[in-house]
Amino acid sequence: MYFSIRNQCPICDNKNLITLYSDSYKNNKIREYLEHFYNKQGKIEYKYLENASFTLLKCNNCEFTFQKEVPNEFLLNKIYEEWIEPDVARERNSRYNLDYYKQNFEELNKIIRYFNKPPFEIKILDFGIGWANWAKTAKALGCKIYGTELSEKRIVNAKKNNIPILSWNEILEYK
Repeated sequence: MYFSIRNQCPICDNKNLITLYSDSYKNNKIREYLEHFYNKQGKIEYKYLENASFTLLKCNNCEFTFQKEVPNEFLLNKIYEEWIEPDVARERNSRYNLDYYKQNFEELNKIIRYFNKPPFEIKILDFGIGWANWAKTAKALGCKIYGTELSEKRIVNAKKNNIPILSWNEILEYK
């Protein structure tokens, strides 16, 4: 099995859950989405999805919606190092235009205004930093930016841009 099963809410630990949607990865609509998403940037290997289902659960307590079956460490590594080929993703990212960066700026502007603090007092964790485009915008605005990432090539890129990458154990140290 290449998935971990969540039988309680990852936010509040409640076990009273509602199934919103559930179907096999063999479902044509799910396969069509996966092929559309992954084939343009790498590949997809269905053998790792054979015994899993795409199931969305909603917590009756906090109303958080989440996936029941989530890829384990092995499958996450496959996804981010092979299915999404790092060099293909980096090439795609290099073609982003000004509108993309303007959108990043506008998101960060909302965050800064919400906290009503100078940017240098705001710490941001970019969870799944990728090629660090959003994080570099946050850094340029003066925010203290940190990232998490699974892909070794993407980690090297973030570090080249002086963006610290935190491990799971380090995240809580940066409150």
